Amino acid sequence: MGGPRRVLAAAAATILAIALPLAAEETATPAPKAKSAPAKQAKEAAKPKQPAEKTPPASVKLPPAGEHDAEALLALAGILTGRTVRIEGERVRKTKVEVSEALGGVDVSLLELTILLAAHRIYLFPIVDPKEGKILVASKSPTWSSEPEMFTKILEVPAGAFDAVAKRIEKAVEEKNARLPRDMPPFVAVSSARVGRVFLRGPREPDLEEIARLTEAGQEDSKAREARRARLYTYEGRFRKVEDLEKELVEELEEGELNLLRIVVSSRGNRLLYRCPAALGEKVKGILEKLDKAKKSKD
Repeated sequence: MGGPRRVLAAAAATILAIALPLAAEETATPAPKAKSAPAKQAKEAAKPKQPAEKTPPASVKLPPAGEHDAEALLALAGILTGRTVRIEGERVRKTKVEVSEALGGVDVSLLELTILLAAHRIYLFPIVDPKEGKILVASKSPTWSSEPEMFTKILEVPAGAFDAVAKRIEKAVEEKNARLPRDMPPFVAVSSARVGRVFLRGPREPDLEEIARLTEAGQEDSKAREARRARLYTYEGRFRKVEDLEKELVEELEEGELNLLRIVVSSRGNRLLYRCPAALGEKVKGILEKLDKAKKSKD
């Protein structure tokens, strides 16, 4: 790296939009206070005086030349802003900041330190936190925002299961929102039966995954209901009369299966009509085919 100012200036072009608000905030002149009425002045005088905020120094000395943990440089940013530094994620914490021979031990301003950090892709954001007050956030993202990150998930749902799944998801979203902190944006679910999709959006990805699993459960329930739905089947006897096949079929089935089965011998042709759930229907068909065999002739 070259001279201190030349090195810092080289990085300035890309991050001044971030650095200048920081510097402006620290150098802004407070507006003059309006004069109070005598009674108000007396009331204010009676209040215990709060200790005045210390004015941050105009510059700090960089550490010696070499690689340093980002936290060491961020501590200097905290001194220059008079704010507590909050580090966003381990990526920032693990970053090494190189201080060249030319910069080692040099006094730098807040703007210059901000540029040096930005050259290592660490960006500073002064915010006012509802709980902590004025803090300085250090992030790897140059577009960091204090607004919570929102996650999106798109679920594809078969037409037969869509209504059941959509209702489950809507209920889950309501329950999640009821437990969210007040300062957190809510989960949102938008269902479209026409395209067979449910669009989910929310502030916590694990919760979205949990809600998404309801899709699988809803489809399994739909398949189970479909399997239980009674269907009408027809079997045409090939070698034996269906009246005889019916009697032998009844002997092959369990009592619970017989309760789900309705059989009618057709008045036309050698045909058997039966109604039952799909799984049982396949079993009945197999038994009838096994029983409907031509009799072996005697030699």
